Amino acid sequence: RDEVADLLLARARAGAAVVVITHDIALARHLGGEVAVMLEARIVERGETRAVLDAPAHAYTRRLVASDPA
Repeated sequence: RDEVADLLLARARAGAAVVVITHDIALARHLGGEVAVMLEARIVERGETRAVLDAPAHAYTRRLVASDPA
């Protein structure tokens, strides 16, 4: 997973647009950038990854972060 994330980050630094769909909080943190949290096909929270995951405002985002085994 980390190798693939590093490849994606290298492409992003080279100017490529990278969109990743994941439930893996650690991967989202590793990739950084912006994140959008979706619930039932609607974005319920979005912003800079660190800000959203460190201080989630929406109840669903809080549950998602709390469920991370790390």
